[in-house]
Amino acid sequence: APSIASASTLQSSTSVRDTAVPAIGLCAASSMVAETSDALSQSENVVRLLGLFKEARAGGFAQCDEELWDLFRLSQKVRLHCDRLRAPVAFTSQAVDSVCSQLAGRLGELGRQDQAELQPQEQAAMDEVAAKEAAAEVVLQRHAAATARLAAAQAVTAADESRLAELQAERDVLMLPTETLCAQATAAIRAMHRAFVDELRSYARPPPSAQRTLYPVCILFRGTGLHADVFQIWQLTTPTSAQDDPPTWPQTRALLCRDHFFDDLVNFPKDRVPDEVLPELQALLYDPHHSEEDSRHASEACLAAHAWAKAVLQYALIRKQHRPVMERCDEAGNKLARSRAEEAASLAVVAAEQEAVAAVTAELNEARARFAK
Repeated sequence: APSIASASTLQSSTSVRDTAVPAIGLCAASSMVAETSDALSQSENVVRLLGLFKEARAGGFAQCDEELWDLFRLSQKVRLHCDRLRAPVAFTSQAVDSVCSQLAGRLGELGRQDQAELQPQEQAAMDEVAAKEAAAEVVLQRHAAATARLAAAQAVTAADESRLAELQAERDVLMLPTETLCAQATAAIRAMHRAFVDELRSYARPPPSAQRTLYPVCILFRGTGLHADVFQIWQLTTPTSAQDDPPTWPQTRALLCRDHFFDDLVNFPKDRVPDEVLPELQALLYDPHHSEEDSRHASEACLAAHAWAKAVLQYALIRKQHRPVMERCDEAGNKLARSRAEEAASLAVVAAEQEAVAAVTAELNEARARFAK
């Protein structure tokens, strides 16, 4: 009777749809199922025992007849009781199944609600991670391209440096004799004492051999374009003279009277001597009618100027002879300068891309951390 009452109570409670009530009903139903199952098991044991007594009576145990009949009647009552218990047990099992189904449905509904609430945030986080990954891929591709360009620029620079070194070595071998000529020119300047130059400056009308000796010096200065102001003065003082006419003594004296005349000789741009003046210089410096001894008789300063001009002429002739090598060397030097500039620009791009890679990697890690949360 208590089991049946509990089953009725459980049946009335299963109509409730709240989450807490099915949980309570499930506990009660589980307890009642265990309790009813024990009672049913004990009743069935009694029925089996009475069946054994019935078999014993059929075997001839007459002295137990009355007791066996009593027990048999009791077994019938127990059997009826068992039949009555089976229905509550079946109902209780159904109630348990119903409660479990309700709990499963409620939990599924709560899960779907939570998923519906989290899905927009999760999708946004996933979209952010995907966008950061795409941006990182673009930056990495740019960095790889910049690194490849830098490697190519470095290879070009190395090749240009090697080519320039080869040409410079060839040039140095070819221009080795000019070192002796430069030393001769320096020695000639040292031999040109100031007192001797002051003597030449003081001449209103110098000896013809002195003026003839100093012509090559004036031609070298005029040919390289050094001291353009002096040449302009010459043209103003002698408007009828042409650019190619031999300089007059006032023009030569104006050059000698410059304050930095000796420094001009030391720093003379020998590489800028034009080819057009070389034949005239050769004719003047190697004139059979004018020897070094004639220059010595004119002045010690004239002899030193003659030696200086001859050394500069020889330097210019050697340079002209090997000009193709000089030009290739200059071209290689210019190309190397351009290659180094391109390498520096590529290196700057790679550095900028490395900073971009670090920044986008940090952003991607932050986005992944937010998605993980």
